[in-house]
Amino acid sequence: MDDGGKKNFPAIKKQVSIAGHYNGIKGYSANTDSPLTTSGKPEHMDATYKDLLYLRQVYHKGVAVLNIYGDIGNGSDERVYNNSSKSLKYLVVNGRRYQEVKIKGAKGQHNQLHENGKVDRAMQKFL
Repeated sequence: MDDGGKKNFPAIKKQVSIAGHYNGIKGYSANTDSPLTTSGKPEHMDATYKDLLYLRQVYHKGVAVLNIYGDIGNGSDERVYNNSSKSLKYLVVNGRRYQEVKIKGAKGQHNQLHENGKVDRAMQKFL
């Protein structure tokens, strides 16, 4: 049976993002700490973020999203500004549910997030 080249992949129901650098990485991109509107849209967009804007049209409406990011006390996880991570919201606006969890302190450092029990519990509760 011809399915027009489409594969039968399972539907995604939930997505977890940890320390995402959607609007750039500190030291590699300009304006990675761009202010966000209430919808999550960055006032200044990195070129790679602009490439992701198509997700607003194709992201499935039934997907629930958990966005986890760290803050060591300066608005970043040391490598990624919080606003860059939080800009995911604008890309997945069609999601049924969007939730953010900020991990504060030393365990909120970029490389430490996967070692943090708070991250584990947030993911377990979400999934």
